[in-house]
Amino acid sequence: MFIQPIDAFNSNALIVEALVLIILSVFAFIVLMDPRSGMHKTSIGQTLNLINSGSFINLLTTLLIYYFSNSLIKNASKQMVNYIWVYNDLASVVMYTCFIIAIWKHVKQK
Repeated sequence: MFIQPIDAFNSNALIVEALVLIILSVFAFIVLMDPRSGMHKTSIGQTLNLINSGSFINLLTTLLIYYFSNSLIKNASKQMVNYIWVYNDLASVVMYTCFIIAIWKHVKQK
């Protein structure tokens, strides 16, 4: 049994996945920034904060793209759809840049 037709882009499952991960990311921000935990002062806390930031930016971008994907595929021009996927690629580059900076800073502090 399928929620969406087989020939459609499977956006519903991807939207649910992105929403769950965004909620987990927000909870991680709350825990990492809580002054009672002291995680924001440690090197591992700063590393996790950068990794979480990159993931959060990428997930928000993909959530918007997946939410509007079926209508964009049907109604938008091919060039516009390509620009939207380039925007998604740029969000991935930002995410991986945050990952690299986080790992570089963590290794540098050790």
